[in-house]
Amino acid sequence: MTTDRNEQDRPELYRLCGLKDLPTSGTNWHDVITAGLPVRGIRNTARVLDVKDTELAELLGVDEALLADKDTLLSRDVSNFLYRIAVTITRSVVKTAGDVEKATAWMRTAQTSLKGYVPILLLQSHIGSEYVFAAIDRMELPKDRLIRTEEAPDAGTAEFEHNFDEDGDDGDNPFDDDAADDDASED
Repeated sequence: MTTDRNEQDRPELYRLCGLKDLPTSGTNWHDVITAGLPVRGIRNTARVLDVKDTELAELLGVDEALLADKDTLLSRDVSNFLYRIAVTITRSVVKTAGDVEKATAWMRTAQTSLKGYVPILLLQSHIGSEYVFAAIDRMELPKDRLIRTEEAPDAGTAEFEHNFDEDGDDGDNPFDDDAADDDASED
C-alpha cells in the first residue's frame, strides 16, 4: 500500500532542521541555530521540498561533499537560512490545509503576490523572509476547510450565548444593554 504524499503527517519544524528533539523554547532554538544545525537537516528539508539534497545544498551555499558527513554542523548563516526555509514549509502547509505538495510547489514557483519572486529565493535574506511570511499570512484557507455556515451556531441562540453575570445584574458589565440604559438615564 502506497501513501499519498499529502496524507503524510505535516512536516515538523525541528525534524526539517535535522534535530532529533524539539527545542523547549525560543531561546533554545536560537542557541541551536547559532551553534549550527546538523547537515541532515538539508536532506530532510530537500525530501519534503521534493528536490535533490545537492540542489538545496547549492542554494544554501554548502559544498555537496559536506552532505556525506553526518556529524557536521552547518554554519550559523546556513543554519539560519535552512531554518527560514523550514519555517516557511510549516507555515505554508498550514495555509494549504495540510497539502505538503501544494505548499512546497508554491515555495518553488514565482509568485505575483511577491512581485514575481520565487519564495525560497527570497528566504536568503531576513527582509525577503518578512515578505514571504506576509504573503503566507495573506493566504486564505481553502473554502472547503472552513466552518460551513450551517454548522456554526447563530448569534443570539442559546447555543451561542454565555451567561457572564451568574449572580444577577450588578450593573458593572459595560456590555450589558441595561447597564448602559441606566447610565444614560442618570444624565
